[in-house]
Amino acid sequence: MNVKCFFDLFYSYIKVYLYLCMRYSSKYDYAFPSLDSISRECKMSLRKVKSSIKWLVDEGIILKGKFKDAKKYANNIYYIRYLRIEDEEISKDDS
Repeated sequence: MNVKCFFDLFYSYIKVYLYLCMRYSSKYDYAFPSLDSISRECKMSLRKVKSSIKWLVDEGIILKGKFKDAKKYANNIYYIRYLRIEDEEISKDDS
């Protein structure tokens, strides 16, 4: 794989990850944009979005799940690991 190809792939992974972070809902503790929304907003093909999500899942950066409502519609949901930091986890400096 040449260097340009590597950076193009890595750029798409980062772009999808940052988009999921932007769409993260603290109320639900996950992001739930559609694949079409990610593709449209990130200006990427659907195939590249899917491969980026797969890479992020395989690397353990995000967790992917399904949400089914009462009408049997299923949406992808994305848990973003290490995104949430509680106040108790931040050490307070007395100085």
